[in-house]
Amino acid sequence: MVNRVAIIIPTYNRPEYLEKCLGGLEKTFIKKQSLIYFIDDASTDKKTLDLIKNFEKKDSLIKYHNKDKNGGVSDSLVLAIEDCFGMGYDYLIILNSDVIVNNYFYDMMTYYKNIFPNNIISGFNTLTPGENGKPRHPITYDGGFFVRKKTSGAPCLGIDKNLYEKYIKEILTEYGSKRKSAFDTAATRKASDDGSEIVCTVPSVAQHIGFNSSMAHNFNPDEAVDFKKCLKLG
Repeated sequence: MVNRVAIIIPTYNRPEYLEKCLGGLEKTFIKKQSLIYFIDDASTDKKTLDLIKNFEKKDSLIKYHNKDKNGGVSDSLVLAIEDCFGMGYDYLIILNSDVIVNNYFYDMMTYYKNIFPNNIISGFNTLTPGENGKPRHPITYDGGFFVRKKTSGAPCLGIDKNLYEKYIKEILTEYGSKRKSAFDTAATRKASDDGSEIVCTVPSVAQHIGFNSSMAHNFNPDEAVDFKKCLKLG
């Protein structure tokens, strides 16, 4: 059962995306006393730093860690994840700073974790074709209100300490030492190979907006196929 939740947002410049990310986060429900943790990779852009330092979310706790030296996103995530688990948070949501969330993002990410406690949860279901013309992260099983995949991107990932220790920590540490950033496919494939495929929410609760991509996907960036900004009841 999910008890204490931290949302980790790694940042490095690109304020045009971060501003939209935080704008969506301000509007969505987040349970009281949840932590929003900014890990900044020594940004040089003043607007980026101002956006982080001035961000407020009612009833949420805010932590801001500014690294002295740029070390890459994998390095940032190891620092933030270890810190959050050290503070007693039992479920972490990694949210990229070039992603917007909808108004039921928090509810879905925690609800699915409670249903699928042994799986990494992704709030981002993309079927964008890769360079070979096939989806980068194809669906292996369609459960109606969820899909399973062998790999997933990192725009919105939910993990606990056990999943981190088994499938993510080693890869993040290796990628951090090599200044590589695309840890997500390797880590999620490792989990799937161990019999724990990735569970994606249906519909997606996060949408990628950072089309100026460091992953060389500028020509064909990953987008969620089923993202809707609002859930209307009644």
